Amino acid sequence: MDGSSYIRFVLRIIFPLIKPALASVIVLHAIGIWNEYVTPLIYLTKKSYLPITRGLMVFYGQYGNDWTTLSAAILMLMLPMMVLFMLLQRWIYAGVLQGSLRQ
Repeated sequence: MDGSSYIRFVLRIIFPLIKPALASVIVLHAIGIWNEYVTPLIYLTKKSYLPITRGLMVFYGQYGNDWTTLSAAILMLMLPMMVLFMLLQRWIYAGVLQGSLRQ
């Protein structure tokens, strides 16, 4: 790698080393944004712009809850985050194993 440009140095050396950390940050940040509830309610005024997690409040009632429908809605809301995790799990587990191996 002697004499390589900065871009090649980043692409060949730095980026492969930070893939596990980057995958973990992407998953954790996406889950945090996906589960955000209060901030969009403060800033967004149109009902069409409200987050999908606001739709879960439809299943809560004053005198009772529709638990079966609420559970189905929660499972549907969980699916995109599960797919994201499944796509990035190879790099997340590689990072966990790198940190635990003794050389």
